[in-house]
Amino acid sequence: MIYNGRSCSYLMIMGKLLIIIFCGFLISSCVKGVHNKELTKVDSLVENEKALEAKHLLDSLDKRIVNAPEQERMYYNLLTLKVDNYLYIENKNDSIARLIVAYYENEGNKRLLPQAYYYAGKAYKFMNDYPQAMDYFLKTLTFVKGTNTKLENQVYSQLGYLYSRQWLDDEALMMFKKAYSCQHILKDTTGMIFSLGDISLVYRNKEQLDKALLYSEKAIKYAKEQDNIELYVAECSQLAHIYMKKGDYEKARKLLQPAIDYDDSSNGSSILSLLADVYLHTNKEDSAFICYNKLLKIGTVYAKRTTFKGLAEYYIKKNRIKEALYNLKAYEHYTDSIHNKTVTEVIMQKKSYYDYRLREEENKRLQTENRTKTYVIAGLSCFCLMSSVIVISLVSYVKTRKKAFEFKLEKYSAMIDKNTQTKHCSDETAGNIKDTSIYKKIQSIINSPHCKNRLNEEEWSELSITVNRIWTGFDKKLCELCKMSMQDYRLCLLIKIGIPLSLIADFLSLSKSGVTSARSKLYKRSFNVTGGAPLWDEIILSL
Repeated sequence: MIYNGRSCSYLMIMGKLLIIIFCGFLISSCVKGVHNKELTKVDSLVENEKALEAKHLLDSLDKRIVNAPEQERMYYNLLTLKVDNYLYIENKNDSIARLIVAYYENEGNKRLLPQAYYYAGKAYKFMNDYPQAMDYFLKTLTFVKGTNTKLENQVYSQLGYLYSRQWLDDEALMMFKKAYSCQHILKDTTGMIFSLGDISLVYRNKEQLDKALLYSEKAIKYAKEQDNIELYVAECSQLAHIYMKKGDYEKARKLLQPAIDYDDSSNGSSILSLLADVYLHTNKEDSAFICYNKLLKIGTVYAKRTTFKGLAEYYIKKNRIKEALYNLKAYEHYTDSIHNKTVTEVIMQKKSYYDYRLREEENKRLQTENRTKTYVIAGLSCFCLMSSVIVISLVSYVKTRKKAFEFKLEKYSAMIDKNTQTKHCSDETAGNIKDTSIYKKIQSIINSPHCKNRLNEEEWSELSITVNRIWTGFDKKLCELCKMSMQDYRLCLLIKIGIPLSLIADFLSLSKSGVTSARSKLYKRSFNVTGGAPLWDEIILSL
């Protein structure tokens, strides 16, 4: 009996131990697998357009993932890039991208390698490293080409944007059309609308407006069918751009009306700029003026530059010189800012290409035992030195040129004011020219009904000598303004002696619009700002 009791006790203890071990194993298995299950849920949420919810779940795993197996940590890193991409969170560091690519290339689940390539490409795109981004997108394409999957569609779209940003319109067009084909098979109407808009924009850039029109109208049709007001408004705005280029301003204005009614603040600057342009081309300057004042508050730097130019032209037409000069200076300031920004972007883009080539050379260098190290360092040093010299030279040149034009404009504006104050003296000088033989000859030609308004070479020479005798140093002052052709010089002579503009056209064998254009171009060439032709007349009369 004692033996049997001890045996039962022993068996009960062993049973309890086995239960404890089994429960421990079960708990351990659950703890280990908890990340896999939750990470899969994160991926599912992203794919179902719930990126914000996925972000919250991913953040909750931040501390626990540290102790997870490498497979789960890498999957977590991949999902971090994926979620950030869907939420438009920019990555300023490529360390995670390089880490996950190396892992899935060498030992991870090869099924996830295309995604690793794609989201690494997106990370480099955010960093404006286009060569590296394109490299990863093209690697993704080797896995997904012909699969007609969402990922294939995304790759084609991204390649299209990258080609477009580098002005490779034909390549961009091909990518956007392939993206559209995938979206059509996937029945992704929203994606189709975006791709149609992208295709239309490329054709517009290529000045193939009829094709651009066709794709924009198709995008609008799909947006209407989908009842997507946001996309409908966006595509109407794009179609308005096309009609503006075609010269159908009334059609462009009607197409902008849905955007005005929708009042999309994210696109307000572009809409107002386009609307102001429509008003200018339809002789509704006051309406354009209202748009410009709104743009001063909400416009982008590019829109504000156009706004100041438009306001300057508006005030010139109203003969409000002070306001015109203020806006011309503001226009030049924004032009310089945009120029400097463009120069910086070009240099950065070139640097991105350079860095990409450098990375490729780095891989070869590792394979050939550092054989090209010296050349790479020397090349980098030369590039940096040349870039620095170019940037410094450009900035110095732009500033110097800007100050020179500003000084010249102020100088001649002062001369105009002084000329206005001493108008009596100017009238006396003008009286002197009327007593000259060449002036009388010109008046005789003008008043003769059977004589063409022409001067021969000797008469032009006599006019030049006479003008310089009465207005001492006229030619010298004229040369200080800008370089000009003989026809431009003769135009200035006729303006100086007070010949009406309608008759100047006959003397120079030009149309009236040609005379206006020539005066405007001379003003632009002299002061690097767009000014009306009357301003040039005032400058000439002040010399």
